[in-house]
Formats: sequence, C-alpha cells, structure tokens
Amino acid sequence: MPIETMAPLSLHTRLSGPQDAPLLRLLFASRCDHLRALGLPPDALQALIDQQYACREADYSRRYPRARTFVALAGREPVGSVVVNDDDALLHIVDIVVAPSARGRRRTARGTCGRSAR
Repeated sequence: MPIETMAPLSLHTRLSGPQDAPLLRLLFASRCDHLRALGLPPDALQALIDQQYACREADYSRRYPRARTFVALAGREPVGSVVVNDDDALLHIVDIVVAPSARGRRRTARGTCGRSAR
C-alpha cells in the first residue's frame, strides 16, 4: 500500500504551569462523556466534573508524588497533556489526554508511519 505523504507534524512538550490549569481542566472534561450521559443539569454536571477532577488530582499526588504534568503542543497549539512519574527506578506514564480537536489527526513524522492511501 502506498504511504500518503503529508507535512511533518511538529510535536513537543513543555512543563505545565499555573497558567495551564484551565486547559488541563478542559482536557479532563473532554473525557467525561460517561458523566454527560447522566443527563444532569449543566450546573450539577459541571460540579460533578470539578469534583472528579479534584479527586483525580489528589489521587495522583498521593500515588505519584514525583509526577510532572506536561502540555503537548503541535506547533504552538496545545493538543493534549501527559503526566509522568519518575522515581529514579521507574518512569511511569500516569495519564495521557489528546484534545478532541486533535484526535484522529495523522501525519507522517520521523519515527512514525503515515496513513495508508484510500
């Protein structure tokens, strides 16, 4: 099968900071379809998502005290996050989130395969 040639996608990460809190909350909320399916009023749904986010953050802090959160960028556009815990003996990928707007993107990049032509 021929490989479709596309422009390389420039992906990189940077350490998250306090300014990324809204983005990280939005990324978390993007994976909460199971909570949206409950049919709650918008305010109650948001409160539940906020509570789940706070619980997850507390759990990660307890279980992975050396975890660091990175923002994934395609060029300058935030497209996700990754949480990594490095305890000097083991590098553990705790969580990965891809933004809905970036899901399904396929690009040929060094070290990856391209999409097959249809």
